[in-house]
Amino acid sequence: MTWSIHLSGNDEPLAIYEGKHLMDLHTAQQSLIFETVAGSHAYGTNTPASDRDLRGVFTLPASHYLRMNKPPEQASDERNDTTYYSLHRFLSLASDANPNILELLFMPTDCIQKTSSLWEEIVRHRHLFISKRVLRMAAMRWPRSRRPRGRTSWFTIRCRKLVPSKRGFVG
Repeated sequence: MTWSIHLSGNDEPLAIYEGKHLMDLHTAQQSLIFETVAGSHAYGTNTPASDRDLRGVFTLPASHYLRMNKPPEQASDERNDTTYYSLHRFLSLASDANPNILELLFMPTDCIQKTSSLWEEIVRHRHLFISKRVLRMAAMRWPRSRRPRGRTSWFTIRCRKLVPSKRGFVG
């Protein structure tokens, strides 16, 4: 079922309801603000049998936010070799310290396929996404057998006092 609301004398719909709205890959590619090669090709660990992974960020027109259903957050192919995130979803995941998303903010320039002034502005402020939460997540990745234990261990005390810096994260 599809219906729309129009203002009198205006052909452009004010709101659209389509039941289910999925962003296809081609539509997302039309509004990309950033695209990069990711995975093994980005880090030089690819083999001749490696697939090529692409990641990116796209913007949505205002009309997508006036619909009755939620705007699309992601577009990807069936194997997830190519994945594009909406700008809203990207910022949400970056704020949650998602390591796969934060990686996109620090991609080497030779891997970047497409960029824009909007993306450059986001990259200029990428340090705002590096927080204590990122450090805690990194600490959780340590093997349990090697992780210091107890409330008074040097590691626990240092993590509480440690303020993250851009050093070590800048690409």
